[in-house]
Amino acid sequence: MSFLSRHNDLDIELAIMAMIVCPTLEAAVEVLNQQGTQTTVEHLRVWRDRDPTIRQRYEKRREELAPQDEGMFANDLLDAARRANVTIKFAIENTHELLEAGKVADPARIARALSQVMAQSVDKRLAVQGRPTQITEHTDAEEIVRQLQAMGVIRVVNSTAEDVGT
Repeated sequence: MSFLSRHNDLDIELAIMAMIVCPTLEAAVEVLNQQGTQTTVEHLRVWRDRDPTIRQRYEKRREELAPQDEGMFANDLLDAARRANVTIKFAIENTHELLEAGKVADPARIARALSQVMAQSVDKRLAVQGRPTQITEHTDAEEIVRQLQAMGVIRVVNSTAEDVGT
């Protein structure tokens, strides 16, 4: 087992990679130990946070690896969403069975919660499909007058509106 050396470019690169891919400095020390290089958390912290040369290499390597990390994170989020979806379905089925068996103390609370789940689910489905989640119409006063005139509710005389019923 060798000690991590600031004078060995390979050691520096191994340390940088371990610090980037591991969730904690403790985990990075463990990975380096498994590779035959001995170091401490404090040693890595000093390199990462206080040594300008190594810090610059560390940040550059992080930038280079960012697209791969982002892809992994996106996939991890999708996996979490799948698991959450399965759990939600299970909870809904369980709640349904409890309601049918009369074992729910506050059915109105359950109904409100499920109504919220339903509304959010429909809204998110529309958003994921690229469909509008709400429709907003902007109409000015002239357009309203034209529509009322077309419906026969009002008649425009000399640019003023009169009620047809009078």
